[in-house]
Amino acid sequence: MQLLVKTACMFALSPFFQVASASVGVDGNSYLELSEAQRGAYVAGLLNGMEEWATFAMADTAAKFGASTGSTQFLLNARKWLMQCTNDMPLSQVTAIFDKHLKDNPAKLHLKASNLFFNALQDACPPIDG
Repeated sequence: MQLLVKTACMFALSPFFQVASASVGVDGNSYLELSEAQRGAYVAGLLNGMEEWATFAMADTAAKFGASTGSTQFLLNARKWLMQCTNDMPLSQVTAIFDKHLKDNPAKLHLKASNLFFNALQDACPPIDG
């Protein structure tokens, strides 16, 4: 059953991977050309990547890579902020926030979608408490 689900996911996402691999990176313009399902998959990947990257901030992992205490604390705070921002949101809401940010900022569509996504979340979510 798991193989069937994985195969179905790969088939459903294959057009997205063709778009993503056609260029060095996905910019705002190419993101907006994706279907709704593809945009949702892209946003899910960005969220997952941001959370996983922040996981490197955990003290034992960070020490293995020579991270300073300050950079570790920054990543921990970033992960806390991301969780506060998105934990109660369905993926469709996060995707809608990103889509609106792009449509409201057409002068930036040539920039990397991953950077624009972070900007969209910064605009949509308040800073963390304390």
